[in-house]
Amino acid sequence: MKKISVIVPVYNVETQLEKCVNSIINQSYSNIEIILVDDGSKDSSSSICDLFISRDTRVKVYHKGNEGLVATRKFGVSKATGDYIAFVDGDDWIEQDMYQYMMSAINEKTDISLVTSGLKYEWSDRSDEISDALDEGLYEFSESKKRILYNLINDEDSSKQNILTSVCNKLFDAEIMRKVILKIDDDVTLGEDGVLLCNFVAMSKNVFITHYVGYHYIQHEDSMIHKNTINSFEKIYKMKNCFETTMNDLGIQQIMQSQIDFYTRCFLNNVINDVYKLKPFSAYVFPYEDLPNNTRVILYGAGQVGNCYKKYILDTKCVELIGIADAEYLNMQKNGRDIYNIYDLVRQDFDYILIAIEDEKIANNIKNNMILSGVDEKKILWRPVKWKAR
Repeated sequence: MKKISVIVPVYNVETQLEKCVNSIINQSYSNIEIILVDDGSKDSSSSICDLFISRDTRVKVYHKGNEGLVATRKFGVSKATGDYIAFVDGDDWIEQDMYQYMMSAINEKTDISLVTSGLKYEWSDRSDEISDALDEGLYEFSESKKRILYNLINDEDSSKQNILTSVCNKLFDAEIMRKVILKIDDDVTLGEDGVLLCNFVAMSKNVFITHYVGYHYIQHEDSMIHKNTINSFEKIYKMKNCFETTMNDLGIQQIMQSQIDFYTRCFLNNVINDVYKLKPFSAYVFPYEDLPNNTRVILYGAGQVGNCYKKYILDTKCVELIGIADAEYLNMQKNGRDIYNIYDLVRQDFDYILIAIEDEKIANNIKNNMILSGVDEKKILWRPVKWKAR
């Protein structure tokens, strides 16, 4: 029977902590250790932690100075002795059968690195359940990279989040987690879950997706997520830098860059809204609405711009989309995407190539290369990229 180390970072959660820890103690899956890491709490959380030592021998308590969430999780992982690691925030709680359900997937196949579940967002007046966009089941090593990692935060073909980025609704292989968590900078205080998760999946073997919802994520009106300030821009910069550095170390930054950019924009949108009271940008405007409905087009560019254009075309059927091309089509095909060499697509009957690239200089270089290769200049269109607001 494999052991789970449940790590609970604790900081000023005196009113919620007892419910949180009791929900872990009362798990139907009994082979667990509960590691409470007090991150320099200023309220009575510290003494509440100590009370649990006498209530259950599986509880271990550590007190340290305030260092933040990432450092506190690292400390907990360093003390863990289990085969798998789970995280629970000190103000949340979990259903009694959560780990029993998730471990049932692991018991069927011992080399599973990650098991996921859903989340229940608990507001004062409602509850919202969300689960991973991917179908339930086992995703073996090669498929987990194509189907999960390279589209983890935003599936560029479906505009969905393949796996929820929270780390609190998952079970992680402990050996891999010990290596991964050390890669995350302690001063990353926004988006740390997404950076950690992407690094973990990149180093994982098999992944098991479940739609079981057993984690109750308590939403507080005064929580940090609602307190973006001008300093949040620096936090986002640190997050993006850490994300890019760790992906580069793994040799996959180029493949993951669109995911990193999307993740960064999500946080920037929130800060722009909170700090400047402006509605954030949400998508690129399709600038070719004047083309006749029967126009046959090829999209060149499979990044964020191209994906926005593609979605608009498929939703509105304003033109007929023959296919999408990109310079990185070989890597994208390896990842399961239907992206092609532009010179294969131009052999078909088409009216225009729409260059879906934001940078005008890069777009012009692409256009000139096409012309040199024999593509009719009149059939190549690029128009300035614009955002639309929500």
